[in-house]
Amino acid sequence: VPSPVSEKTTVAKEVSTVRTAPEKPSYSADQLRTYKDKEEISEMLCISEQYLGKTLSPTDLRSILYIHLELGYSMEMLDALMEYCLDRGKKEMRYIEKTAIGWYEQGFDTVKQAKAGVSKYDKTIYSVMKALGKNGTPTAKEVDYINKWTGSFGFTMDIIFECCERTVLAVD
Repeated sequence: VPSPVSEKTTVAKEVSTVRTAPEKPSYSADQLRTYKDKEEISEMLCISEQYLGKTLSPTDLRSILYIHLELGYSMEMLDALMEYCLDRGKKEMRYIEKTAIGWYEQGFDTVKQAKAGVSKYDKTIYSVMKALGKNGTPTAKEVDYINKWTGSFGFTMDIIFECCERTVLAVD
């Protein structure tokens, strides 16, 4: 029988594997000006303004700096983050920052990891899985097929659901 101490140690080890996002610093006006003058950050801010369709406010600027400097997002990761949020109709910097923190805490360090991770939670994928009579997390192969049906082939959900129904009936 394990002692209570060893059980606590095991739980502590499991919890410690979850990354916690660092605190968002409060950048001074001088720091903001200094960062804006750096080429990489200036380019990142310009791309963010294009995505959002507006000039960044000081609060927006602080969020972008936090995502880049504290969470360690590269230009490519920030680009994927913005694209993901805008695809969902979300242009608010608060939503974008929360999503960035979520990705960070889930351990998404590359665009490939982020895309693979978020696709598993896509409502479309779960709807198709349910139509096939499957529960739980889809496999990578299942996600690939569903993405191909909706993306490359451009099938509507009605067509996909009809095919799922026929497949399920043929298997029974």
